[in-house]
Amino acid sequence: MRRFLTLTKPDKTWRSIAAYLGYDPIEGKHKVVCLPGDKIWEDCRVLTLGSGQEQWRSIKTSLDHHPYTDSYGRCINGVLYYKAGIDNLPGQSQAVIMSFDVRSEKFHAITLPVDTIGGLLIAYEGRLALVHSDYVNNGITFWVLEDAEKHKWSDKSFLVPFSHTDPVLKAKFKLSGITDTGEFIYLPSTFLRSFYIKYYDPEGNSFRTVEFKGVADREFRHKSGLGNRRVYALQTFPNHMDNLMSLCNT
Repeated sequence: MRRFLTLTKPDKTWRSIAAYLGYDPIEGKHKVVCLPGDKIWEDCRVLTLGSGQEQWRSIKTSLDHHPYTDSYGRCINGVLYYKAGIDNLPGQSQAVIMSFDVRSEKFHAITLPVDTIGGLLIAYEGRLALVHSDYVNNGITFWVLEDAEKHKWSDKSFLVPFSHTDPVLKAKFKLSGITDTGEFIYLPSTFLRSFYIKYYDPEGNSFRTVEFKGVADREFRHKSGLGNRRVYALQTFPNHMDNLMSLCNT
């Protein structure tokens, strides 16, 4: 929509903030969920976008936890997922995946399928999946959430038919996401101007390489103040589509 909305800080005492965007497909509402990222908290702040009175509301989380601010949340079929830690014993924190039902505004903790919080949260065939990449042996292992209430996961493993370090393209590739058609997306860890993206299809055990041009051309780099510096921390939005339909009345 090319519109920007500046949100007020929900609590002035929060030094670090974790914010997530969720969408309820039934009522067609977007909600922003915000929690402090540096301490255990018993409630969060929720704001409904487009409500006319955009104000933060306090919602009980039902489970005291702190979100991991170095990871991104994923909203799938009206449920927002993000990584978090809960304190079971003094000085001990258990890693979990928290879910937030955007419509009912209820929280639920999901036990991890493995004893590590590492990995990438993705949407796989309409369900949440936790993906681990083995960059040494060029493999992928991921767990698909089958039943959140029963903490039931199924697992799959693949060997990627290419090296994550490409001497020809002079780049190291890192798993970043997955497309609607099931292709895993690998991005370079850094680039200067144009760059390459690799797509891996686990069903056909094949991959393709696509050159991406124009994002960091001379004009863009001059306006953004990049100069000749390399770009890091590239992010993907694999299933994003632009709608070119005019919203103006004729």
